[in-house]
Amino acid sequence: MNLQKKILKIRFSPLTEKLLLLFTIVLLFVLLSAVLTDGHGWGDDFALYLQQAKNIAEKHEYSNSGYIYNEREPLYSPRLYPPVYPFFLSLVYKWFGLDFIKLKTVSVIFYVLYLVLLFIFFRKRFSFFISILVVILFGLNPDYFIELDQILSDFTALFFTMLAILAIEKFSNKTTVSQSILIAVLIWLSYASRSAGIVLIPSFILYYLFLNKKIKKELILTIVLTVILIIMQKLLLHESAYFNLRLIFKDPLGTIFFNIVYYSKILAKSILRTDVLPIVLIFIFFVIGGIISTLYSSKKIDFVVLFSFFFLGLLLIFPSIQGSRYIFALIPFSLMFGIIFLQKMLKTDQRIIPVLLILLIIGYVPEYFHMKEKANEIQEATNPAAMNLYEFVDQSGNDGYYFRKPRALAFFADVHAGLISNEDLNQYETTKSEADRLGIRYFVEDKNHFSRFKTIQELNQEKFKQVYENEGFLIYQFAESN
Repeated sequence: MNLQKKILKIRFSPLTEKLLLLFTIVLLFVLLSAVLTDGHGWGDDFALYLQQAKNIAEKHEYSNSGYIYNEREPLYSPRLYPPVYPFFLSLVYKWFGLDFIKLKTVSVIFYVLYLVLLFIFFRKRFSFFISILVVILFGLNPDYFIELDQILSDFTALFFTMLAILAIEKFSNKTTVSQSILIAVLIWLSYASRSAGIVLIPSFILYYLFLNKKIKKELILTIVLTVILIIMQKLLLHESAYFNLRLIFKDPLGTIFFNIVYYSKILAKSILRTDVLPIVLIFIFFVIGGIISTLYSSKKIDFVVLFSFFFLGLLLIFPSIQGSRYIFALIPFSLMFGIIFLQKMLKTDQRIIPVLLILLIIGYVPEYFHMKEKANEIQEATNPAAMNLYEFVDQSGNDGYYFRKPRALAFFADVHAGLISNEDLNQYETTKSEADRLGIRYFVEDKNHFSRFKTIQELNQEKFKQVYENEGFLIYQFAESN
């Protein structure tokens, strides 16, 4: 106990803090890079990102992805993803080609840079010891660990979003013209990494007005420039909206209620590694208590509170879930508010907080072994059967495929591929009608995953002809296409 007291009372010079942070970040970069695996799983977001990166690297039409967008299945994928992450991928693709480990390293780089920003953010509010433990905790967090082994934009978005938050906190009071331009560019970079970054705009407007009590030219400059950058992105890249407004009104109350329960569990599990209801409720109580304490003690609005409110609001009405990756930006803030409330409860004796953080970090260790086992099992999109499928489709010279993971087929086989809504895979006539509308003539069936098309094919065998089979896949075409 005496040793613990001595450790917690150690004070480091600013230079020592920087060196210790650098050592921690380098160590985490080496560790996170070492556990990356070759290949990729079936979450085929990666294929659309890679196609856009390839288009940039090879100077092809940026919007030509091969993915047949179906407005009847809008939540599956947008026509295009925002450009910032594909741009950085394109730099790696241009030099190394389709090297999955090197391409995944882009996310690792952005994540460790984000951890540096996370340290700066926490260091403004807590001791060095707590701040560096938070960096280690998130550097070793299993949820982030798993997502780093996929080609996704989450970590680029995390970096630019946190950079924007730090800039807004620093420059919103008595903002200069150059600082206004900087904030606008960072907000746009967050949005151009992931569309959810749009919530920075209303968050910034309210925060600026709370601080300055009036509309100033710098606020107008920031908002106008941000909007111009977003519009230019939309026009130049021919982007369309991902979010379909009709889906909001389908069952808004049901969606919001489900998401409140779902994301409360995800938030708690992301940090405490359990979603047992009493623990979830206690954790949420601490987070809410920390928010109230922050607002009460500072006597002013906190930007992170505003950002979290808008970000969570967007999340709660969005009728699609993706595990913890959708709330990566909020998880550190929920921990921050929880620590703030714990500090208020403990008052003078706060030595238990670093101890709790250390225990959380130790608790992550057993999960690493399971994660490594899982990582080696899920590279289905690049296994031999899948690669043989792509090769056959590529060499066949045919176009217009239905597949449960169309973006992967479009990327690897250089064809047009799309998804027919499950609502339309209920009988042959609707399937045929949708296939004609989308330009689909061939159907790929994955033997290892259930497909609604399988039922249609079995009930209408005379109307489909098998043209390919390997150990993992079958391809059918309409019999009348012969």
